[in-house]
Amino acid sequence: MSDRVETQKKKKPLGSRNLALMGLFTAVVTVCAWISVPLAVPVTLQTFAVCLAGALLGAKRGGAAVFIYVLLGAAGVPVFAGFKGGLSALAGPTGGYIIGFII
Repeated sequence: MSDRVETQKKKKPLGSRNLALMGLFTAVVTVCAWISVPLAVPVTLQTFAVCLAGALLGAKRGGAAVFIYVLLGAAGVPVFAGFKGGLSALAGPTGGYIIGFII
């Protein structure tokens, strides 16, 4: 019986360091969304920041940071490219692309 208890993983609460890192990368994704490289089609650094969050924070914390970013944009905060925000930005042509960042 004690072997079973020892083999089960205990869930750790989300620490303040993890919350600060997720908030920091939410801000990094936001700032990178506003930086645009003028090519034939404008390209933002948003995709780079999302990949960086996943690489440095891991899948769960990086995904949580991007999920917070999408929630902020859905709430109306202008965090998306072109200083857009709100549900209309998510319902537009780039909405599926932005929601796909979470995955």
